[in-house]
Amino acid sequence: MKESIKTLTSCFLFLSLYVIEVGCKGKEITKQTTTISQVNTQKYTLPKSLETFYTNPERRTADSAALMKAPYKLIVDVDFSCPVCIVEVDKWNNFYSDSLKKYQIPIVLLCRSDDKYRYMKYLFKTQKLKYFPFPLLLDINNETLRLNPKLISATGKVKTVFIGADSQILYTGFPLEGEKDKEDLIKAIASISPVSH
Repeated sequence: MKESIKTLTSCFLFLSLYVIEVGCKGKEITKQTTTISQVNTQKYTLPKSLETFYTNPERRTADSAALMKAPYKLIVDVDFSCPVCIVEVDKWNNFYSDSLKKYQIPIVLLCRSDDKYRYMKYLFKTQKLKYFPFPLLLDINNETLRLNPKLISATGKVKTVFIGADSQILYTGFPLEGEKDKEDLIKAIASISPVSH
C-alpha cells in the first residue's frame, strides 16, 4: 500500500512538472539578440476590449484612463496561463522601481489568460505577487498578438514595446533578459523623458 502511494505521488509530481514544461514550451525564455527599433513607422495596436484590474485597490497610483492617456507607455505582454511567465511580473515591478520610476513612464502590463484570470487574481489576493503600481489591463478576447503579430519573436516570446502618443513604436526588445536590451530601452526613454526628482 505504501509503495503504491509513493508511486502515485511520484507519477503525479512528474506529470505536474511535465504539464508546466509543455504548457510553456512555446513561451521559453531564451537569450536572443534583438534589433532595437529606431524611431519607426510601425504602430502598436491596443485591443478594444480591455478590462482594468487593480492589484491593490486601496493603493491606486494611477487609473486606467490616465494610463491610456499618457503620452508614452511601456507595454509588456504577460501570459498568466504560463507559470514561468508569471514570475516576470515581480521582475517588472523591480525594474520599474530601480530604473524607470524616475522617468515617470508608466508600464502597461497587458495580460492574457486561458482561465479568465482566476489564477492571476488569486496570486495578487494572496500576495504571492507583489502589488503593481499601475492597473493591469486584461485582454479578455486575447487579441493583442493577432493585432501585433510582428512582436512575436522566432522563439514565440512576445517583445516589450515602448510607444509614443500616436502609438508609434519607439523600441522593441527583451529588457529583462539582457543588459544591452535594458540599456537600449533606458536610452530610448531618457531621450524623450527628463528625469524627475
